[in-house]
Amino acid sequence: MSKTLDYTALTQSGRRLGFQFPLHEMTGSEDDVAALLTAVLNALDREIRETDAAPSDGDVLQALAMALAIRTRLVDERG
Repeated sequence: MSKTLDYTALTQSGRRLGFQFPLHEMTGSEDDVAALLTAVLNALDREIRETDAAPSDGDVLQALAMALAIRTRLVDERG
C-alpha cells in the first residue's frame, strides 16, 4: 500500500483546499515533505506580496517548473 500525504492549503480568502498526494516509495519522511512544501508555498507568498509588480500565475508556474528542472539536475549530479 502506498503512502499518501494529506495536505491542506489555505487560500487568501480563507478557503481550505484539501489534497491527497501519493508519495514516492523512496520518500524518507512524510513530515519532511510536508514541511518543505509549506516552506515553498510560504516563500512564494512572501515574494509575491513583496514584489512591486505582481507576477502572473503563468510567471509563478514557469518559475516553479524551472526550479524543479534545476533541482532535478542537481540530484542527478550527486549520483
